[in-house]
Amino acid sequence: MSKASVVGIQKLLPQFWMLMALASSFGISVGPVHAQAKDILALEEVVVSARRVEEGLQSTPVAVTAVTSDEIKVRNMADIRDLAGSTPNMILQSSAANGGSQVAAIFLRGLGQFDVTLASDPAVGLYLDGVYIARNTGNILSLLELERVEVLRGPQGTLFGKNTIGGAINLISRKAGPEFELKAELTRGNFNMSGQKVSVNVPVTDNFFVQAVVAQSETDGYVDLVHYPGKNLGDSEKFAARLQAHWLPTDTVTIDGSLDYSLIEDVGSPTLLLEVYPDDVSPTLYNLTLSGNPLCITSIGQETMPECYGQVHLSDDPYESKAGWTDRNDNKVDPYGDYEVSGANITAGWESPFGTFKSISAYRGLRTAFNFEGDRSPAMADGGDAKQQDADQFSQELQLFGSSFSDRLSWLGGLYYFKEDSLSRVEVYSPLALVVNGSYPLLTDNYQPQETITKSAFGQATWDFTDWLHLTVGLRWNREDKESLLILLPSTPDGLPGENHVEEWTPLVSVNVNFNEDVMAYLSYSEGFRSGGFPPRVIGQVDEIPSFGPEFAKTYEVGLKSEYLDRRVRTNIAVFRNEYTDIQSLAINDEVTPPLPTTINAGDALIEGTELEFEAILSESFRLDASASYMTTELTRLNPKANAGGLPVSRNTPLPYAPKWKASLGLLWNKQLSGIGYLVARADVSYRSSMSFFLADFPSSDLPELTTYSAGLTYISLDDHWEFSIGGKNLSDEYYFDAKGPKNSGANQQGTLAAPRTYFATVRWQY
Repeated sequence: MSKASVVGIQKLLPQFWMLMALASSFGISVGPVHAQAKDILALEEVVVSARRVEEGLQSTPVAVTAVTSDEIKVRNMADIRDLAGSTPNMILQSSAANGGSQVAAIFLRGLGQFDVTLASDPAVGLYLDGVYIARNTGNILSLLELERVEVLRGPQGTLFGKNTIGGAINLISRKAGPEFELKAELTRGNFNMSGQKVSVNVPVTDNFFVQAVVAQSETDGYVDLVHYPGKNLGDSEKFAARLQAHWLPTDTVTIDGSLDYSLIEDVGSPTLLLEVYPDDVSPTLYNLTLSGNPLCITSIGQETMPECYGQVHLSDDPYESKAGWTDRNDNKVDPYGDYEVSGANITAGWESPFGTFKSISAYRGLRTAFNFEGDRSPAMADGGDAKQQDADQFSQELQLFGSSFSDRLSWLGGLYYFKEDSLSRVEVYSPLALVVNGSYPLLTDNYQPQETITKSAFGQATWDFTDWLHLTVGLRWNREDKESLLILLPSTPDGLPGENHVEEWTPLVSVNVNFNEDVMAYLSYSEGFRSGGFPPRVIGQVDEIPSFGPEFAKTYEVGLKSEYLDRRVRTNIAVFRNEYTDIQSLAINDEVTPPLPTTINAGDALIEGTELEFEAILSESFRLDASASYMTTELTRLNPKANAGGLPVSRNTPLPYAPKWKASLGLLWNKQLSGIGYLVARADVSYRSSMSFFLADFPSSDLPELTTYSAGLTYISLDDHWEFSIGGKNLSDEYYFDAKGPKNSGANQQGTLAAPRTYFATVRWQY
C-alpha cells in the first residue's frame, strides 16, 4: 500500500465521522425509505439475477453490487452515474473523450471504453430488462420505476456474452402489478433545476396490468459561455417515458412488453481550456495565414488579441469558457447536443413440464448529433468537428432453464442473435486543411456505415454434490461479423471496405462452499472478450481501412460472502487477478499512409485487486454500509507502435480510469415522529485516489485524489401518501475534473469539469 493511499484513507475517516456526528445531532437519518423507515431488525434479503435466474445475493458466487428501489430513492440517485460512488472498482462518467455530454464512460476493474466512437464496442455490458444496449452514447439512463440495479464485476462471458469483458450493469424494471397506483413527483433545485414525474399502474383485468411513467427535467449549466450570452455549458432538457404491460394468460405463461423513449437536448459538456501551445503546427498555421493579424505570430498578440490563438483565450474565471463553435464553412454556430433513444421489448415465459422457457425479443434505436470544439476559442486554430451517430439494433434470445436429478442439477441453456446497423459521420475542421486539401476549413468528412451480426449459443449448470459443495460450469460460443465502409470526402468517395470476424469460446468454472447457512466461499475462473473493429476517425488519404483485433480477459477470483448476528452484519469480499491481453488503445498506426491516430492492440496488462462491501445494523434506527477496493495495474507487454507519433507509454504506465484506492461510507438513521410520520435520511462520503485519464505518461492529465459528500433528509407521512425530501451532492463544493486530456492535435489541453455543489427539494405523492 502506497503512502499516498494510506494518507487518503486517513483523511476520509475523520471527515466521515464528523459528518455522521452532525447528522446524529440534528436527527438526520439515512436509508431506504419505505422498506426501512419503521424498524430495522435485519438486513434486507436482496434477490438478484446475476446468473440469469433469481437467487439470493449472498448465495450467488459472483462479485455483484445490488441497489434496491428504496435505496435508489433515498440516495437521490437520478441516473446510472450515481451507481459508481458506492460500487468497488467502478468509474462511471458522462463525458467520454471527443464526445458530448451524454456519452457514458463506464469502467469496471480498469476495463472500459472512454472514446465516443460507434466503431468500437464498450467493455462493460449495459442491460435493460435482459436486453443488451450496444452503445454508450445517449444512454446515461434515468432510473425510472426500477426494482433494482445490479453491477456485476469481472468477465460475464458465459451468460451475458457480448462485450462484457469488464462486467455488466443490469437494470431491472418494476413490473406492472394488480394494485392501482398513482404517483407524482416534483423537484426544484439550484441552477434552475426542475423536474416532474408521473407514474400510474392500472389493473385492466385480473390478469392484465399496465404501467406508465413520464418524466421531464431541465437544468442550467455551470460554465458560462462568454461569446454566447444566455447559454451555459451543461444546459440540459430531458424527457423520458416508458410503457409496460404484464399479462398472465394462463397459470404457466407470462408475457411482458415495454416501450421506452428518451430525448436529451443540451449545450454540450462543460469542457474548459486549461493550457495552450500556440507554437505547435496547427496554431502556427492559423496565426500566420488565417488570423488576419500579423502580430498573431508574436507573444504579445497571442496574449492580448482575441483574433489570435494563444493565452488570450484562457479565462481567469474557473467557471467561464471563451469557446466558439464553427461549421464546415467557418460560420459561427451554436453548440448543441441532441440524443434520442427508443426501445421495444417483448419477454415471454412458459413453465413447461421440461423446464422454463423464455424468449426476449427487442429493438433499440439511437439518433444523436452533437458538435465538438477542438481549440475552445473563437479562433479556429483547430476548429473541431460535428458528429452524427445513428444505430438500430435487433436482438433475439431464447433460454431454457430448470433442474434435474431431484433438484441437484440446476441448468440453463440458450441461443442469442444480435444485428446492428449503424452510421457514424464526423466532419473535421482544421487549418491543416490548407496543407492536406488546399482549401479551408473542412479537413475531412467521414461516413462510416457498419453492420454487426452476433450469434451465440451458451449453457451453464450447477451440480450440488452436497448441501455445502457446489460446482458450476459454463461455456459460450460467440461468432461476430462486422462489415464497414469508410467513406472519406473528398479523397475516397467510393469508400474503403473492411471486414472483421471473431469466433471465440468463453468458459466459466466456479466452486462454492457453504460453511453454514450464513457463510459461503467461492473460487472461479472466467473469460471474456471484446470484439475488434475499425478506427473512429481517419484524416488524410489512406488506401485501406485500418482495423484492430479483439481484446481478452482471463480472471481468477476468490470470494467470501457472510452474514452474522442474525443477519445484522454482512461482509462480502472478493480478490481477483485479471490477465488482460491485446488491449485496445488509441495510438498511431504507422502501417498506413500517412500514419494516423487510431485504435491498436497496444499490449498486455496484469490487473490485481481486492474488494470489500460491508453492512451492519447498529441499532433499530442505525445502519452502516461501506465499500472499499484496492487495485494495481501493470503493463506486462507493450506494442512498440503504442509509442509511435510521440505518445509516451512505458511498462510503468497505469491503465486509465483505474485508481488504486476507492472507498465509500454511509449511515442510515431513522426516527418515528409520534402520530406524524417518519424521518429518514442518508449521508455518504466517497473517496478515490488519483487516476490516469489516458494510456500515456502525461502527468498533467492525471486526475488527483477526490473526496465528495452527499446527504438527504426525507419526511414520510404516517399513511405513506406524502414524502418531502431535501438533498445535496458535492456538498463541500469540490472543484474537480471528470476528465483531463493530454496535449491534443489542436495544441491545447482540455478538461471536463464536474458539477459544483447541487441541492434540491422533492415532493412526492402516491395514491
